[in-house]
Amino acid sequence: FSPPSVVSAAGEKVAPAPPTWTFGRILIAALVGVAVVALVVGLAVGLSLNTAASSLQPGFPKRAMTYSSYSSCEEAAADFALGAEASTWEDSSDAGPRALHPETSYRLPVQSPDYCSHCTCSDSEQYNWFYGGGAQPEMMAMESDAGAPGAAAAKGSSADASSSTDDYSGTNNQVEGADEGDIVKTDGEFIFILPAYELQLVIARVYPFDQAAPISATDLRPYRIRPTEMLLDGDNLVIIGASSGTLRSSASAGQESDERYLQTAVIQVWNVANKAAPVLIKQVEVEGSAVTSRLVARVAYVVVQTSPQMIWMYRRSGTRGAQETHEAPDAAHQGAPAVEKKGAPGVEAKGAPGTGGSRRSSVAPGSDVDRKISFGVPLWRSLTSAQATTDAARGVPMARICNCNSLTKVENLGTPNGFVSVIAIHTSPEKLGEISTATHVGRGYNVMMSLSNIYIAQTNWNYMTTQTPGGLPTEGVWTAVLKFAMNAGTPTFATLLTVPGSILNQFSMDESSGNFRIATTYGEMWADPPTSTSGVYIFDPSGERIGEVTGLAKGERIYSVRFQGDMGYVVTFRQVDPLFVLDLSDPKKPVVKGQLKIPGFSEYLHPVNRTHLLGLGKETVDNNGRVTTKGVKVSLFDVTDPTKPKEAQVIVIGQSGSYSIAATEHKAFLYHPSTGLLAFPIQEWEQYEKTSGASSDRIVFDGCLVYNITSAGMESLGRISHMPPSVTAARWASDEWWRWDNLASPYRITRPIYMAGHLLTLSARTLAVHRVAANVPEVKSFNYSLPVCGSA
Repeated sequence: FSPPSVVSAAGEKVAPAPPTWTFGRILIAALVGVAVVALVVGLAVGLSLNTAASSLQPGFPKRAMTYSSYSSCEEAAADFALGAEASTWEDSSDAGPRALHPETSYRLPVQSPDYCSHCTCSDSEQYNWFYGGGAQPEMMAMESDAGAPGAAAAKGSSADASSSTDDYSGTNNQVEGADEGDIVKTDGEFIFILPAYELQLVIARVYPFDQAAPISATDLRPYRIRPTEMLLDGDNLVIIGASSGTLRSSASAGQESDERYLQTAVIQVWNVANKAAPVLIKQVEVEGSAVTSRLVARVAYVVVQTSPQMIWMYRRSGTRGAQETHEAPDAAHQGAPAVEKKGAPGVEAKGAPGTGGSRRSSVAPGSDVDRKISFGVPLWRSLTSAQATTDAARGVPMARICNCNSLTKVENLGTPNGFVSVIAIHTSPEKLGEISTATHVGRGYNVMMSLSNIYIAQTNWNYMTTQTPGGLPTEGVWTAVLKFAMNAGTPTFATLLTVPGSILNQFSMDESSGNFRIATTYGEMWADPPTSTSGVYIFDPSGERIGEVTGLAKGERIYSVRFQGDMGYVVTFRQVDPLFVLDLSDPKKPVVKGQLKIPGFSEYLHPVNRTHLLGLGKETVDNNGRVTTKGVKVSLFDVTDPTKPKEAQVIVIGQSGSYSIAATEHKAFLYHPSTGLLAFPIQEWEQYEKTSGASSDRIVFDGCLVYNITSAGMESLGRISHMPPSVTAARWASDEWWRWDNLASPYRITRPIYMAGHLLTLSARTLAVHRVAANVPEVKSFNYSLPVCGSA
């Protein structure tokens, strides 16, 4: 505080007298000083907090990402070597013709838990001890009644006159019209099954129900395929699976032949017009693993993922800096044409951890090791039915699926770590077996397909660019989505979409009126304090982001998502289950209409109609701030008023440990809208007190629950189980639940199917038909699969 200036009568300034510092003045000065200090500190802290907060907010990568193609194999290989921090690279697909020598293990039977009940086991004592041992009388009785799967072949040909029904449920697909690959398919008269333990294609008649019986069991072992799923289009069936073998190139005189382990995806096209004797039309093999498949407008689309091969090189000199030189492929090999564009799904090759493959090296072991990337465009081959057997296939070489200058990429996306291929195979009689492919440098494990586009997503969990000269700062966790246009069976890369955060599964993505919608969680739910938040982002057909809803459920993560027309439903969880209802009718201005907070969480959401939604997940309880899961929870949500969603009814089954595979495998979930039938597999656990006084858990039911949904809510119709009494008794009698869990696995129901007022349930051994009524009485059951004893 400066005292005012003093002016003399003559107008001159004179020095003021020193101020008198009274107690009041001292107090005011102190308070003002404190305020100034607080203001300065507050500004500094506020700036720091704002900076920290902004770093936690979802942000889109700020780099310009453009679509292009490689100009040469050398350019592509150099990118892969840089991304793997490898010292050198080689073109593994440019070594001339290579023959694939299949593994013999693909011709061996798969030993199931009930294998020794039917076959002679060399180590039967040890094997039977683990699985419970001894033949199961109930199972043997089913075998005696129904006979072997092929016994009824003569009665099951397509020439037999019998009616079929259109009143049946197919696979529980995310998008209507885009049929998803599964282990079971039906056409309303026959059922096609890929057994869990046998390498077979089983065909059985199921309608009329009094004629239900196995027809044929086609052995798939000679074709070296472990089937995983299939697609059905009339009389044509596409089987998707995996195989592996040793890839060998011809050796020059005095040189060792070059070889490496190779796992491949396999696609088979079968004609099943004659149900007693299916005919293989074509088999296609592609290096890599199958991610998923769809059937859209008589074209089967298979997404295949391929990892680059990594080689660990031991150096003679032991000098770490010394690098071997490897010649780049010459121009003549860069454009080596593929014989035919065909592909299929498989399993990733094995080798050094996280590398995707291994290969023999002629470099002698030394005191040092270096890493080399074995770059190679994914290999493929197409086989006729005559060539597809193990011995004949050895003479058909593998070749590149495309030219290097046909490989597409996204500039500035980051260092490449694999390939993703979209394989399109026509299933119509006019174009049966015609194939087209598109191969892109990238990865992706979550796939959503609409009726016109394919979206393949990969989350970049730890995006760092230290490998790039100069480097770029991390942009946090974000997800890249590759969009391919189907083009009626000629897939092409369309664009790249990027969103902050990570996605949960395929249901986190959706397409409506050409617009792409995706839900993600950004940040860490378990950080202290939690930094997670969720959002929904909308892109137009060109890939431009046009709308978003962010800031959902701070401190939680997404547990389930479902889009339905103009509405979106998102379930998040940490301690309670908020169900968010989103209005997406204006894609540029999506809004949250309402939310509901309840205990527990839903892992799968399924629309009942426009006003109701089913949720399948877990019930939870709060024990002094610590949340624990209890039984399986089935919720019926009423979203008639989007601003006030309600949990109209809730059913909790079992106690801690109970679970349903349908919560994470939607193909095991059945809801039939016209009848209101709801069915899903479940394993129910309970807590009990042992004779010693200690508490323990045990399985009390393993089967399928059946409900009827009406305007009054969910009504239980009954329970279905394939478990023989001897198995359930053994499970009740022992605390070694893992042992009895294996013993029971052949009888565990995995799929329910509705057909003409009846419910079909499928386990690894049995197909049962039950009438949809109180207590779901059994109409018929038969054993469609038995262990295959011995070798092929």
